[in-house]
Amino acid sequence: MSERASRAQAVTLLMACAAVFAAGYQLTLRRALRLEDLPGSQGPWDAWVPFWPASIVVYCSINVAYVLAFFVARDGVSLRRLAARLLLVQLACFACFAWWPMRLQRWPDVGGSVWAPWFQALATFDGASNLVPSLHVAILGVLWSHWRSVLSARWARAGCDAWALGVALSALTTWQHNLIDVLAGAGLAWVVVR
Repeated sequence: MSERASRAQAVTLLMACAAVFAAGYQLTLRRALRLEDLPGSQGPWDAWVPFWPASIVVYCSINVAYVLAFFVARDGVSLRRLAARLLLVQLACFACFAWWPMRLQRWPDVGGSVWAPWFQALATFDGASNLVPSLHVAILGVLWSHWRSVLSARWARAGCDAWALGVALSALTTWQHNLIDVLAGAGLAWVVVR
């Protein structure tokens, strides 16, 4: 496959995955918003998780990694594998959100802080449902596996590992998810990439 065809395929698959993400997320979110008395996923251990508003930057970095992942694939096979894995975790999460909707029981108060615009931008698309499993962490697991496959230097892989751990932790420290959400998302990603 030529470089040009590979780039065209990357754009096509990126657009397809992004379209499924946007449509599936919004459909399940709208459904959950129409329901009342949704359960939450917060356990007593989640009360110990601090709110670190600056971790929103790490949390949102997954968006850049998602887009770039399509353009660093080594070949057409790895590109199609990435797209298939992303579609699989997205569809599995949407099925869970539709069948078992939950509501976030706490919402961060950022007031007029420097981080408020970040959280406001997130709130325009995100909602207080679509929790279990964490789609953010499930996608992260797929991206982490993909990025590790294209990085050859040991220091680059270590950086990728540190980034992935930071993103997973930021799902907690931004109060976008609870521990059970994150663990379920990691478990889903593990099943898909194995």
